[in-house]
Amino acid sequence: MKLTSFYQAEQADKANQTRAKWLFCALSKRKLQEPVVSCALGKLYNKDAIIKFLLDRSTYGDGENICGHVRSLKVRFIYSAFWKQ
Repeated sequence: MKLTSFYQAEQADKANQTRAKWLFCALSKRKLQEPVVSCALGKLYNKDAIIKFLLDRSTYGDGENICGHVRSLKVRFIYSAFWKQ
């Protein structure tokens, strides 16, 4: 593999990761739907996923790694017409 094609593949992967952070819930990995909330670290979540996680921390296998820092529902609500598309 040439160095330029490796660099292009790496850039495409970074772009896909960034896109996924804006379009998918960090916890459930489902598409973001209103109401969307964020934590202090700026990660975006579906509100129902956070509620399920807070009620039963074993709901999502990797939940402690992703949002173990979330201890209550004191998170920021985000409203945007962006997710209505």
